[in-house]
Amino acid sequence: MQHDEKRAARRANQGSQGPHVSLERRASPRLPAVDERIWAGWWVDDDEFTTTAARLENISRGGAKVRTTVAPDVSQDVWVRLADPSCSDYVQATVLEVVPTPEGDFGVRMVFAEPCPDEFFDIATKGYYVQDFADSMTDA
Repeated sequence: MQHDEKRAARRANQGSQGPHVSLERRASPRLPAVDERIWAGWWVDDDEFTTTAARLENISRGGAKVRTTVAPDVSQDVWVRLADPSCSDYVQATVLEVVPTPEGDFGVRMVFAEPCPDEFFDIATKGYYVQDFADSMTDA
């Protein structure tokens, strides 16, 4: 009987909502993009590689969501590069979902093949590369 009383007390302490459960499922949370201009490209067939300007909506170390006017296929391998010329990195990803938007373009969710490189991630989320900022502080 004492066991049932402890269980009832735990339930009462949890409230009607139950225990707190985080809605974030990702190992690395997505952050909004500060520098959102990107290029996305993929193979249309064996002989044709297409590229398109796109906008990065959010990004994590493991994936991103972009907006584009040209939709790649789900499961398509895509290469993403920042439009910022100071960043030479590109990221390979696989398309998970393509959703038409009311504006007439497409929301594309993708997962990266490898963790997003630091330079790419920093420029996308902070607008600058951390090493460039550190170098400018030591030069002052």
